[in-house]
Amino acid sequence: MDGLFAEEIGVSSGDEKRPAEKGFFEQLSGWWANLSVKDKRDCRIIAVIFLLLLTANLVYDMGYNFGSFLYNVIH
Repeated sequence: MDGLFAEEIGVSSGDEKRPAEKGFFEQLSGWWANLSVKDKRDCRIIAVIFLLLLTANLVYDMGYNFGSFLYNVIH
């Protein structure tokens, strides 16, 4: 009965969500599915470079803090 007048009053059946109602991961999944193979490869390369830079930064900061700690203990 609900579906009879749904078109007249503009109510959807609920099967298809509007973009604002979709969750973040559903939107991300839809975006990823629409990318070409080349674009997916480029995104993966950028993600790997970002993770390498983030890891290098963390290692550098940890080394700097540990070196400062040793310097303060010795002196």
